[in-house]
Amino acid sequence: MQPESGTKLFTVTGGALIPEIPPGCEALCAQIKPRQGDFVACVIGSGEPVFRRYRENDGKVVLESLNPQFDSFVTTRDELYARGTVYVILSIRKIFRSDSVEESPVPEVKNEQDVDWLTFSEASKLLKVKRTKMYAMLRSGELRASKIGKLWRIARPSIEKCLMENIYKPGKGDPE
Repeated sequence: MQPESGTKLFTVTGGALIPEIPPGCEALCAQIKPRQGDFVACVIGSGEPVFRRYRENDGKVVLESLNPQFDSFVTTRDELYARGTVYVILSIRKIFRSDSVEESPVPEVKNEQDVDWLTFSEASKLLKVKRTKMYAMLRSGELRASKIGKLWRIARPSIEKCLMENIYKPGKGDPE
């Protein structure tokens, strides 16, 4: 994707916009006035862009994180534009590259017919997690799945790998 004139291409970093925009996506952005609810990339000086949702209320600007693990910021419009540049995200594209994956996401399968595919509800019952946790695991890449229309199909090896990676290992300072 080549940026058009007046636009800029950023790679989304951090997880502040999860579940809407996962890290690793390419975001095509333009330096235009943001509207209520737009996703923006704020660049302070020559630093890395900070990705948030733009909200404005009573003269205050809130750069909102959708993920509670990341901070939201409150400022004024004048202060925001004095400190940096605000780009509105026009479109995103998920990048699928084999070199961006550290390990094989699903154990290798010799024969595709050997893979046991589970429905969304079967996988959530197997993992004993609720619907929102399942969606979070799918969006973060913790679980690998296929989506056909609105239907999710999760490979059983992906669930087994997830469970094996999350085995509790007693560490220093744990209660006995």
